[in-house]
Amino acid sequence: MSDEKPAEVRPEMPVKVTSPRLTYRPLSQEDWPFCLAVSQDRSVMNYISDPRSAEEIRTRSFDVPPASLVQRLHTLAVPGH
Repeated sequence: MSDEKPAEVRPEMPVKVTSPRLTYRPLSQEDWPFCLAVSQDRSVMNYISDPRSAEEIRTRSFDVPPASLVQRLHTLAVPGH
C-alpha cells in the first residue's frame, strides 16, 4: 500500500481559462442583461428549460457558485448525463 497522499482538490475556480477559440471566466453583473435575454428566448431555451421568471433565472442560473455552474454545464454538454 502506498503512503502517497491524494492530490489536493482546490475548490476555487481560476479567474480566466482560455482555449484557441473560447475564453471562460466567472459571470459578472455586467453579464446579467445578456443572460436574461438568452434565458427568455424560446428559440434558445426550447429544449433546455420551461419558461421562468427573471427572479428564477437569477437565483437558479446566474447567482450560483461557480463550481455548481460548471457541473451544470458539464451535465448539459456530456451526452448521457
